[in-house]
Amino acid sequence: MEEVAKHNSLQDLWTVIDGRVYDLTKFQKLHPGGQHILLDVAGKDGTKAFYAFHKNEVLTKYFPRLCIGQVAEAKVGTMWNPVKRLVDTSTGKLIDINDPSISLTIEQLLAHPLLSHAPFGETAAYKKYYESPYYTVGHLRFRLACREFYDEIKEEAEAAEESQEYPSNEMFLKMGKRGILACKIGVMGMPFAKKYGIPLPGGIQPDDFDFFHELIIHEEHCRLGCPGYSDGLGAGYSIGLPPIINFYQGPRREEIIREVILGEKKVVLAITGPEAGSDVANHTTTAELSADGRSYTVRGVKKWITNGMFADYFVTAVRTGGKGLKGISLLLIEKDERVQVKQLTCSYSKSAGTALVMYEDHVCPADRIMGAVNGGFKCIMLNFNHERWMIAACILGFMRLVVGDCVMWLNQRQAFGKPLMDQPVLRFKLGQMCAAMEALQSYTDYVTFNMDKYYRRMKDDPKTWANRDYLAGEIGLLKYQTTRTAHEIADGGCQLMGGRACTRTGMGKHMERFNRVYKIFSIYGGSEEIMADLGVRQGLREWSPEDRLLSKM
Repeated sequence: MEEVAKHNSLQDLWTVIDGRVYDLTKFQKLHPGGQHILLDVAGKDGTKAFYAFHKNEVLTKYFPRLCIGQVAEAKVGTMWNPVKRLVDTSTGKLIDINDPSISLTIEQLLAHPLLSHAPFGETAAYKKYYESPYYTVGHLRFRLACREFYDEIKEEAEAAEESQEYPSNEMFLKMGKRGILACKIGVMGMPFAKKYGIPLPGGIQPDDFDFFHELIIHEEHCRLGCPGYSDGLGAGYSIGLPPIINFYQGPRREEIIREVILGEKKVVLAITGPEAGSDVANHTTTAELSADGRSYTVRGVKKWITNGMFADYFVTAVRTGGKGLKGISLLLIEKDERVQVKQLTCSYSKSAGTALVMYEDHVCPADRIMGAVNGGFKCIMLNFNHERWMIAACILGFMRLVVGDCVMWLNQRQAFGKPLMDQPVLRFKLGQMCAAMEALQSYTDYVTFNMDKYYRRMKDDPKTWANRDYLAGEIGLLKYQTTRTAHEIADGGCQLMGGRACTRTGMGKHMERFNRVYKIFSIYGGSEEIMADLGVRQGLREWSPEDRLLSKM
């Protein structure tokens, strides 16, 4: 520190952060807070002052350019680590977590630099001495491989979130090549990953992939903390490709699936219309069959279609019959000059590509029907289960990110001469948030476990299980509980982080984004009221007449 102390002026300014020495002489003019505030830490240890205003990601950005060494007294174990990958301690080389030939222990995985060590920063399954009936070492490896991928694209994601740019075609191709897109549609994507030789994160084999792997990738996807950009990276894909896989038997089926799952083309689900909203059975976009029965003429408008601005295919709900749910069909519509899109400005970034989609006498071949004519409502409802569960998983991932931020903020921020974490009233508020989040995690894990079991039963005995949609109500209640919990997290987190939670940049940016967008998800995929009602109605439907007669207070 003696040498550092000599560099204590605006003309020659060094400081120490976490044991490393940074030369800020040239940088000071670019410092967002001005030059002279840096004089307070010139020639001194500025760690405490730095973390009062900044997150580690600032070090990630500037470390390569500004770090010139470390002080002799620094303890390596307490220093910020610029390397965010596993390192082989015997060779000093980075470990490729995606290489299936490399065996990794639970101890090695838990030491991964990208794994949060803050309380409640990760699911309780990774706590010391804890065990989980659901998660394996393979799940942890898969999670960390996904996190490495999203860490790799984070800088681009942050830039696009703020600039309102759509994800690039190159990004979709990268996601396709790395198996991210295949994983985002879950077990139904695995036969195609196997067929096309797509490697999966963590070196997992397609036959070993389960619903918990899909839960993990949705959590990690939204833990990116860029809600508009995250939705831009294939929210439409995750709900648009499954109906093609499950219900479409028309021309070019295999080709369409291949090009979409590899990121070469993009697909969206176009159900909601401005005239009906959640009332799916009464949408008015029409598809009129031609006299020769060879094509449909599609007229109408769809609204709030995520990724619609850059989609190539639109899985579209149309009216081919009379009024109500029995007149709804699904068509696979390919973009042309008679399918017009217009950007909508929503709460989050335009990176999501949320669109108004207008079908202006678009001619669609009749063999592009999905499922049966006038049988589209059932297909839509079956697809909703996966969509609603996915929404819950995504919110949970984002939620854990902001709760982790709150924990670290209370630990770092000094007020009245001590850390905010020393204030009992703030610990109580944090405890409320953590209890709600962990309860939601347990509920999500429970529903995910039963989804996995249901899938395997249906796969083994489709005749018995294909029409037993007993999870719709449970998933509806899960989505309801998720968005209610999100409300509690948004409210509590804003109170804990104060003004920073209302600022789009800096230490509270994730909290600001969460607070700005969380209500979107209480509407998308079915509003809270409809979700709660669905859960109750299905519960009543499963209550047999005999049991009703016997059930007396």
